[in-house]
Amino acid sequence: MTEFYNTISASGKQLATGTKIVKTQSEKLLELFDKYQRLAPYQIEKLYFEEFGEHILVGSIAGRLTDMTTEGLIIKTDKLVMGNYGMPQHTWQLAGIEMPEPIDVSFLTELETKY
Repeated sequence: MTEFYNTISASGKQLATGTKIVKTQSEKLLELFDKYQRLAPYQIEKLYFEEFGEHILVGSIAGRLTDMTTEGLIIKTDKLVMGNYGMPQHTWQLAGIEMPEPIDVSFLTELETKY
């Protein structure tokens, strides 16, 4: 599955911990895609906290999306949503699934006050 990008030259227990975190993040992202269908990175960041009570770094989201796309688990779509900085963001969805429209996640704006 996805890999830990060892840019800090970790070894031993530290490397094992980093690898375990990446695997767990990927599994949780797949759960989010299964539940919410089509998501943009900013939506993943907010839903990850709401669903799992944990923060995830934007860089980690990007890494997982890249790895999971390369592995054929998810696909990048041509659907754009407005991101949290007023700029459009691409969305991703599970591979091999035809979706008419994504599930409404407009409630995320309400979460921004809690986050």
